[in-house]
Amino acid sequence: GMIPNNDLKKNTVSINSGVDVTDKFNVSSVITYVNERSDNRSKVGYGNDNSGYDNPLNQFIWGGRNLDWNYLRDNYQLTNPDGTHTQTNWLGYYSNNPYWLVNKNTNSFKRDRYTGSVTLRYKLTSWLTAQGRVLNDFYSQQIKERTAIGTWGTVQSLGGYNQTDATRGELNKELLLLFNKDVNDKISVDAMLGGNMRTDKVQTNYLNVQGLFKEDVYSTDNAINAPVQTNYISDKRINSLFGSANITYARAISVGGTYRTDWTSTLVKGNPFSYYSVSGTWSFTESIKFPKWFSFGKIRANYAKVGSDVAPYSLYNVMTKGTQFGDIYPFYNPTTKYDPNLQPEDTKSIEVGTELKFFQNRLGIDVTYYDAKTYNQIFTVGVSSSSGYTGALLNGGSISNKGIEIQLYGSPVRHEQNGFNWDIMMNYTKNVNKVIEIDPSGRVKQYALSNLFGTIIYAEEGKPFGTIYGYKMMRDEQGRIIVDSKGRPKTTSDRQDLGNASPDFLASITNTFMYKNIILSFLIDAKVGGKVFSGTNYYGAYAGQFDYTLEGRDGTYIVPNSVKEDPSNPGQYIPNDIQLSAENYWTSNSNRYDEYVYDATYVKFRQASIGYKLPTNWVQKLKLEDITLSVYARNLWLIYSKLPNVDPETAFSPGTAGLGVEYIQAPSARTFGFSVRAKF
Repeated sequence: GMIPNNDLKKNTVSINSGVDVTDKFNVSSVITYVNERSDNRSKVGYGNDNSGYDNPLNQFIWGGRNLDWNYLRDNYQLTNPDGTHTQTNWLGYYSNNPYWLVNKNTNSFKRDRYTGSVTLRYKLTSWLTAQGRVLNDFYSQQIKERTAIGTWGTVQSLGGYNQTDATRGELNKELLLLFNKDVNDKISVDAMLGGNMRTDKVQTNYLNVQGLFKEDVYSTDNAINAPVQTNYISDKRINSLFGSANITYARAISVGGTYRTDWTSTLVKGNPFSYYSVSGTWSFTESIKFPKWFSFGKIRANYAKVGSDVAPYSLYNVMTKGTQFGDIYPFYNPTTKYDPNLQPEDTKSIEVGTELKFFQNRLGIDVTYYDAKTYNQIFTVGVSSSSGYTGALLNGGSISNKGIEIQLYGSPVRHEQNGFNWDIMMNYTKNVNKVIEIDPSGRVKQYALSNLFGTIIYAEEGKPFGTIYGYKMMRDEQGRIIVDSKGRPKTTSDRQDLGNASPDFLASITNTFMYKNIILSFLIDAKVGGKVFSGTNYYGAYAGQFDYTLEGRDGTYIVPNSVKEDPSNPGQYIPNDIQLSAENYWTSNSNRYDEYVYDATYVKFRQASIGYKLPTNWVQKLKLEDITLSVYARNLWLIYSKLPNVDPETAFSPGTAGLGVEYIQAPSARTFGFSVRAKF
């Protein structure tokens, strides 16, 4: 790993086998086992235990530039006379020695995952096949998070640990009839009819121990206080019937459709939901004669409606058992009000596109336009606590996504005589999203997705998904910063729209050069537009860690491009000349969130590789068809970025919780490797 005492070990074994029992009957199976282990996966971000101070990288924001980190590394713990240990640190509060964290507060992880399938196929006729299949995906995992005695914090100083043991299994049983027939020399039909039974089972056991008698012994027998145990069991089933058909005429025109109905245990019984699609393609160069330079042309269109259900146990309110007090067993109502009449989410989309090729396929373009709307999204909105709840789960959200995807490829150079070829591929993707509605009743116009240090990321009606809100500096009509009597920027009394996390577009370009047996390829990609609030810069500036905080440390700092109120003409502003120290300016940044919202644009030299294909006469001696040796490198160079001190790509994490915000991400890795590919 990038962080000391951090590792991940992963082993994968896969077996794929099949046998023709008879000319008509075939049996095949795939079995895969994946084993993952880590002795320590470091905490990240700010939302962990102990207010984020379990993230070892957090200390590099708050620690002074004059600290001797080598000393803290080599002496992260002291041995007391009684044999116990105390951490060595530069500060006795709001901080832990990062080397204490990575060596003492380890977070182990282990997972065993098994996936497998068995497929039986019987050919009823030359055009009709029956297929039965069973697919299983099961894993068990354990996560153990340790807190050593002496870690900073009231509770943490006594030590303890959390342990989560979880199992999850998904079982699918499927029966299909597969139809494939050439009706005549021009018409062919490909169809399918089937049913599926899917079962999901999850079981999680959680153990929390606070306070240890003896250090570094993480077991319930060593607990000062009674361990707290909770468990969660989830059982879900979906039964489905589905079918599809596709008709092709003269290899040029294809028309198809699908239909599916699901019965799910997570919605009201007897309330199935259906979804479907229709599609068509026309390879018009197969039907109409074009000039020789026009090699291929196809247009396509698709309309689809897709449904999805909710998480288990989202319909009815049930009591929750609290902590036992003496012989009293308290039970509580949940804080979220559930709705037994929840409806499935729906997404309706239309897609059209074309693929064109020219000059014997040396130049090509593929363009796709899509328009998708999601209705009846299921989410929790805040309600008045006087109702007995703080939130209500309901159908409401509607969001629109429109976009275009373009792929342009070509071969500028093809030279068969000297063996030199050059291929190039460019990709462009633009998506425009908009929140259409949140609450059908009109009570809720904004829905908070996440927050960090006072910024809030919203889904807001009429705006793109992921709008960043926060307090900002006040400015006059000319855009100059207004300061107070101490020379510090004034800030707004309420949160303002600071931008949106969604990028304007994504783009990439790949070049591949081939000369005889040598292949050289490299990829450059870019993410353009969008905003991100940087918690790393927000707190790093407060702590004076970054070079841009150096100016004015002698007390002569004046806020750039600022004005103050004219004492002889209230309401009017004059150029600001009030001096203050850099410390005073940067440590008063609590409501200047706009100062730390950056353009998230970046351009990266993503990957390069060079390979050598061994000569044919060498390979034939080894009874092989082909051997290619390659070396590669990834994440080579951040060519352009406006986000200081952070790799902008690491500032975004999956899901809505990390949308538009970042805080002390681990450094991104530059990787190098080699591969050997052999064909038998």
